Amino acid sequence: MGSGANASLTAMRSPRRVLLYGLGVWIGLVVVSLVLLPFEDANNALYESVKSSALVAIALGFTIRYMRRVRLFLSDFDHAAVGCSVWW
Repeated sequence: MGSGANASLTAMRSPRRVLLYGLGVWIGLVVVSLVLLPFEDANNALYESVKSSALVAIALGFTIRYMRRVRLFLSDFDHAAVGCSVWW
């Protein structure tokens, strides 16, 4: 791996990047909640189910994006750990 690969790895592991990804997940959930808010009173159980599903989808999307950027630097164990965490 060249120095460009090392710079990319360092950029992906920075605390700033992690905070931005976490903020993106949070903002995504807030947006989904605001869109679904008019339906909360009519069917609260459906609202909570859709909101939970949206949280999983948004978090998974951000995780996939992150993993694609650092895939050259992950071991097989790392891939297995991420796969197992999705199922549990």
